[in-house]
Amino acid sequence: MMKYIKRSLTLSAVVAEKIKTNDPERLEKLKDRLKDRLGIPAGWHMMGLPLIASMILAVFSFALPQPFIWLAIFSWLALPHYAMMAAVIPVSLLYSAIIIIAMVFISRGFLSAMKVYLYTLFVTSLVAMIFFLTAFVPALFGAERQLWFVISSLLGLIFIGCSVKCLNSAMFCRTNALYLHNRVWRKQLNIQRQNISLSKR
Repeated sequence: MMKYIKRSLTLSAVVAEKIKTNDPERLEKLKDRLKDRLGIPAGWHMMGLPLIASMILAVFSFALPQPFIWLAIFSWLALPHYAMMAAVIPVSLLYSAIIIIAMVFISRGFLSAMKVYLYTLFVTSLVAMIFFLTAFVPALFGAERQLWFVISSLLGLIFIGCSVKCLNSAMFCRTNALYLHNRVWRKQLNIQRQNISLSKR
């Protein structure tokens, strides 16, 4: 079901292990294998669109249920509702910071960043599903639910589904191969700089 995500994780794990070498020939072979996975020399994957789209959709999916969640928490704690934004804004900023930092490090070819990003998507999916069930299921049994509440929960579910789909795609596999290729290339350049500096001494 998550075929392409598994492929991306496997490829990232292989590169994370093989990039530990300082042998230029091995690094060049690794880079050539990653070039083969890129497929065509140019395409939408070269712009990183799958990851960018996934991030934007995940942020929207996370943002939609926040007012409802914090309204329920503030009501339960008997806190004034007008202070709700004092919780919504910091939580939203923290979530955005985590997902953007993870995205930046994915684009630099780090496996740990991809794991953090996928875990964040899992938590977002869980929140979206609970939000949807809270809004939609009672409405099916005749409970009163405001229309925008139900629509928001449905949109949150759609957004996170599309976010995961962006990663679980052949295009993202090629994008990830590009990120990993560039990481190997950067290591080659660092080795060359070190060799030049040593030869000048």
